[in-house]
Amino acid sequence: MIHIDSLLDESADNKEYSDQVEWLIHIFEWLRLARDVENHKIQRDRVYSVRFKFLLQLLSRNPTWKHNFVSNLSALLRHMSSVNMFTDVGMSVNTSFVQEFIRRLEDKVLPQSALTENLSSLLLEVFPNEEESILFDCIDAEVFEGLLELFDKDEALIKNFKQNIYLSLYVLSTQLLANAFTVHREIEGTIGESKTWPEAKLQELFSHKTLESVQPLLGELFALIDLCENLRQKNYDLIQVRGIKVEFVFLLESQRRRIERIHALITLLDDTKPRAVSVRLFISNLILNIHHQKSLRSFFTENLNLLTQRIVRRNSDVGEHYVTFNWEEFKKMYRSAVGGGAVTSVTVFIKFLLSSFGMAGFIKGIFDSLNYASSFVCIQSFGWTLATKQPSATAPYLAQSLKQSITESRKAMIAILRTQFIAVLGNLTLVFPICFLVSWTLHYFAHPLMNDEHAIEIFQSSNFFGPTALYAAFTGVLLFLSSLIAGWVDNWFVIHKMSDRISHHQKLLRYLGKERTKKFSEILRKNANPYAASISLGFLLGLAPQYLKFMGLPLEARHITLQTGTFATSLPIVLMQGFEWFDLINALLGLFLIGILNISVSFSLALVLAALSSKVRVSHLWSLVKWGMFLILTKPWLLLVPEERNESSH
Repeated sequence: MIHIDSLLDESADNKEYSDQVEWLIHIFEWLRLARDVENHKIQRDRVYSVRFKFLLQLLSRNPTWKHNFVSNLSALLRHMSSVNMFTDVGMSVNTSFVQEFIRRLEDKVLPQSALTENLSSLLLEVFPNEEESILFDCIDAEVFEGLLELFDKDEALIKNFKQNIYLSLYVLSTQLLANAFTVHREIEGTIGESKTWPEAKLQELFSHKTLESVQPLLGELFALIDLCENLRQKNYDLIQVRGIKVEFVFLLESQRRRIERIHALITLLDDTKPRAVSVRLFISNLILNIHHQKSLRSFFTENLNLLTQRIVRRNSDVGEHYVTFNWEEFKKMYRSAVGGGAVTSVTVFIKFLLSSFGMAGFIKGIFDSLNYASSFVCIQSFGWTLATKQPSATAPYLAQSLKQSITESRKAMIAILRTQFIAVLGNLTLVFPICFLVSWTLHYFAHPLMNDEHAIEIFQSSNFFGPTALYAAFTGVLLFLSSLIAGWVDNWFVIHKMSDRISHHQKLLRYLGKERTKKFSEILRKNANPYAASISLGFLLGLAPQYLKFMGLPLEARHITLQTGTFATSLPIVLMQGFEWFDLINALLGLFLIGILNISVSFSLALVLAALSSKVRVSHLWSLVKWGMFLILTKPWLLLVPEERNESSH
């Protein structure tokens, strides 16, 4: 139990800094005791306010305690009052995303710095939880003013604080201006007239004025800060159109924190504003910032959120083309999926041809990847459809529709389920009969694609009671990852202006001519996302299992269209050998399970990502999915025949 009496009895005379630090930690531990031990009826957000009020009452009754408290805290504040306190604590001191990530990772792994050497570590020890920021900000202004009045007679301490604040403002404004050069070069491609920038004007004011002469200019300083923030927000909006660079997002976020810190420090110097409110807000934000600077989660959320939003938004645009709402679109999707199934059957035969060469390991994975990727690119180029690529694109589209209205989202949900069903059906319409008939014909003329043992192995590979579910779910993850890669590549194309670079490429112009080169660049610009999805999916399906086997994880890919074609190819040989009906039913159920898990896992992961990036509640999306599934289970004909009434009425 911490006793406040013993803490207040401690004199500051001949006290080492380490002892002062320990004393401060104990003081705040006592201030927080109300949450856990005493006065449990105190509202959570009133803890600090009530405790500080009680502390002030104790000090007013005992002059010795008051002297000891003020002396101890004043000595500590003199150590803490430094330029580093205002410019570095709670701020990113690194200039790149990677450097900051490494620093935070080191903080997670390495032991904490000594409290006497690191101000951030000290503040983290004093305020161990992020919620301390809220609790501190809820202290009554009158109570906090009473605490500040204890130090009014220490003019040297106050003067030292103000001088350090002013010097910190100069340092922060200089850093702000230095980063502004990078921002302008990135956005405009040139530096331009820097003297007109608000960052330059702000830095000039702090470099040519004294602390006393700044007081009449506070209104102008606040106006310049607002201009800096408006310009930062404008640049933030602009990069969403021009493409997202994580390093540049990190730079803009660093600028935002510096702008906020400058605003807070200027407010501390403003005598026209309530002192207690300004200091309380500064400490509250400082607590929040030091916890933010330690968190890897907030680091990735802050810097990758914009990229995630762009990927999801781009996938949503792609997904809109996969959703059918009328009979014409419905029939077009079916024909498109049939074409995709025909190409996949060729892919299956090439796979068997490659396996006859006896390749294994990464070599086999590379050739399988090239086979799959070429097939998927061919399907994309002819405007055909591979059903398993749809879920990762249609999930973001569903999230966007939910932001419009429940009615639109329900229409979209039914349309997505119907389109997904017809796409799978279309893929299987040709892949199964083509693979079966070709295999049967070759076997009949004594040129089988495989021997009997291999055929039985393939026949049993989709066993419902085997590891099929795990492999199918794993493939669903790969399908989702390919959509992320596609979104990233699409963003990369925009950032580096690849369409313009290709259209002006001298060698291409020489061999293809101006019109063909321009047409080629336009094709890549419009199809960067789907082509990247096709190529990445091919390599993920071919190489990921081989890599995992090398690492000791024997996971295999089970893609519904490819697996159905492979199964159909083995079926004629198995039929001629004889089989148990149970085995056939077991294999067919396994194929059904593969299709369900491929689609549902990919769709679920994409739906969660879309919900997080679009700020739509996952629970709302899940309720919508359950509604759609229940409607399909009770009215399965909706998968083929659109309901005449308004679907949103259900």
